[in-house]
Amino acid sequence: MTQQVDQNIPTWINGRLNMNELEDEIAYLQYGQAAESDFYSYTMSNNIPSSWNTWPSPENLNARYKYVSIEYNMNLDKMNWTRSTYSLLDWLGDLGGLMDILLKIGSLMTEPMAHFTLQVTLMTSLFRFKSS
Repeated sequence: MTQQVDQNIPTWINGRLNMNELEDEIAYLQYGQAAESDFYSYTMSNNIPSSWNTWPSPENLNARYKYVSIEYNMNLDKMNWTRSTYSLLDWLGDLGGLMDILLKIGSLMTEPMAHFTLQVTLMTSLFRFKSS
């Protein structure tokens, strides 16, 4: 924002320094971890005419005139920002239920071992080895 100062109208410019905190939840598998960081921002309000706008003259020596007045303040309130991404668990839940997806993944992982165990059990029940 550009602030223009006019020499015919005294100006008061007010600036404010704001403290912010950013909390990011940015992981593919989100389980509550977050990265926090502090940052500062600066806001400047519109120019306001100054109250000292009378030039001193021989008739009025106590008159005051101020060409420009700049004031900076620190905002004591902290603004908290929270951002989060669309995580893998959210995506799995939107596909049709998290428990169903996890059940399918678990059955795909254990099916080969269960199949092998069934074959071994059937083979040992059908054939016996006898030593002579």
